[in-house]
Amino acid sequence: LGGSVIGEMRLKTAGIIGAKVEDWFGGGAPEHPAVVAHKRALRGQRAHFEMAWRGRVFQGTVEGIGDPEKGITGVLGLAVDITGRKEAEAALEKQLRLVQLLNEVTQRIAHLSEIPEIYAATCELVERDLPCDGAAFLTTDGVTIRLSSAGPSGQQIFSFLKDEAWSLNRSPFSPCLNRERVIIDDLTEQTDPLSQRLVPIGQRGCIGLPVFGSEVVTALFVATRKGSFSQEEQDIVKAIVDYASQSIRKIEIHQNLVMAYEELRRTQNLALQQARLAAIGQMASGIAHHINNALTPIVAYSELLAETEQEMSEQGRLYLSRMRSAAQDIANTVARIRSFYRLPRRPELPQPLSVNDLILSALDFTRVRWSDILQQSGFVIRLVTDLTEDLPPILGSETDIREALVNLILNACDAMPDGGTLTIRSQRGTIPETKTDAVVVSVEDTGIGMDEETKSRCLEPFFSTKEEHGTGLGLTIVYGVVQRHQGAIEIDSALGQGTKVRLYFPIQPVADKVSVSPPFVARLRPLRILCVDDEESIRSVLKDLLTRDSHQVELTSDGPSALKMFEESLSTNVPFDLVITDLGMPGMDGRQVAAKIKELSPTTPVLLFTGWGAIAGTEELLPEAVDEVLFKPPQLSQLRSALARLSSGKSAPRSS
Repeated sequence: LGGSVIGEMRLKTAGIIGAKVEDWFGGGAPEHPAVVAHKRALRGQRAHFEMAWRGRVFQGTVEGIGDPEKGITGVLGLAVDITGRKEAEAALEKQLRLVQLLNEVTQRIAHLSEIPEIYAATCELVERDLPCDGAAFLTTDGVTIRLSSAGPSGQQIFSFLKDEAWSLNRSPFSPCLNRERVIIDDLTEQTDPLSQRLVPIGQRGCIGLPVFGSEVVTALFVATRKGSFSQEEQDIVKAIVDYASQSIRKIEIHQNLVMAYEELRRTQNLALQQARLAAIGQMASGIAHHINNALTPIVAYSELLAETEQEMSEQGRLYLSRMRSAAQDIANTVARIRSFYRLPRRPELPQPLSVNDLILSALDFTRVRWSDILQQSGFVIRLVTDLTEDLPPILGSETDIREALVNLILNACDAMPDGGTLTIRSQRGTIPETKTDAVVVSVEDTGIGMDEETKSRCLEPFFSTKEEHGTGLGLTIVYGVVQRHQGAIEIDSALGQGTKVRLYFPIQPVADKVSVSPPFVARLRPLRILCVDDEESIRSVLKDLLTRDSHQVELTSDGPSALKMFEESLSTNVPFDLVITDLGMPGMDGRQVAAKIKELSPTTPVLLFTGWGAIAGTEELLPEAVDEVLFKPPQLSQLRSALARLSSGKSAPRSS
């Protein structure tokens, strides 16, 4: 034996002679690779062996030596230290295993479309193949962390993060928010509370890595085990988490695109619906024009008869009163259609409003929905109103608040397809958060109600449970109206137990500039009035009404002839005191007539007398030349008040 071998095997020269090979290796174990190879060599076979010895690895060959006559008389062995090669092979195998882990993770999560699925798959594979004792994803809001997903072992290790939000400052992972990795070789050296929770269950090594779907870190990946993590393992885990982050970003981009597409689709549907409503509004406005023209003689002459025919019998007066009421009901219906299909306009100035009047108006407007339609199906919605009298006025937009009430009533009706009870109350109260005095309106139904998820989202734009039958904007509009009026909204609902919505409108002092002016009651002197209308019946009505009050009236059916008559009156020094013109006329409409009149005589007042409510009622479309607007059919008192204001220079706002 070579001296180096004797020294390495810690043998003494005196002990070699007569010793058995078994005593040299393995403490007498006959199955030791070197012993087995030696025995095979003694039988005349060349034998190879590999053995570990005192922290080293050797590879050797043994063969017998001797001559044909005497046979095998000894053995010759050669051993080579292959420790370095074995270490390189082990490192390479480990690298291959880690690369296979990375490949398996990427293949597994490449086809996943949900972020929780990516979390779960990554944790499972890292726990199994890295390996580690526990792997988990912790979601973060930048202040706290909470367990989102973990592998089978990680569920136990990180269970304390599942039921409570854990402050990042009580963990070693704060650097992750700056996209830095956290590597801990020995958790016993850490003083933070989270590390101290892991030490008693045997965890020592820890890796923490940031996960960011967009520019912000939204989660952390954490892995722990009883020993530390090598540099190669750290790099592989980082590569896995980076790939998971990329996949999460793709999912978020896809989700954002889907949401954007859905919002675009809803917006397009809403725009289409608005276009249809606009078309219907134009048609409805045209119908309203013809109805108003037809109603004008009925309303005007019935008022005139009631005022002039004092000798009429009681039965005749009753018939006349019913006729006037029926005509006024038709006019009110047309007015509601006109207000519903109004064109966009500038925001209304705040006005003192009676909440009870707005409630009654909204109920009247929606009557066909909560009464007529359901009755046709054999179901009934019972209406209960509990309106507190003498409520103080609120300051706001009549149109907006009425629209909010209409939306609530329609929602309540939709929630009771088989009938039920609709209860509307008004009372005085206080806004819960600010303790401000307010008028409270509640709309309550006994319908299907909402679960907690629906209730939490019901104010979101485009959120609807009515599928294609809803726009998802009803309660959003209500919420916007309340916010603009500095109020509040409360919603109480439970599935199967109905819904109650309370609106709070603050009671504010009514400023002088928005106070309601008393009707103008000045006594009129006889006026010389030019009336322009293409409808003969309207011209006749105007003449009969105005001449009854001693006014001198000239009639014409079109704009050009009206201008000619006006110019002649100026040239003969007998000018008209006032001009009343229709809006829609062939050749030259009322706007053009008014503009020409003002060019000829800027001080002559012009009254626009129209049945085109939805058009003439829009401020943007009112020309500066028009001093006041009166809608058909007018009440006699409205016409007289308008003439009094115009003749005295105290014109009211541009509608009556």
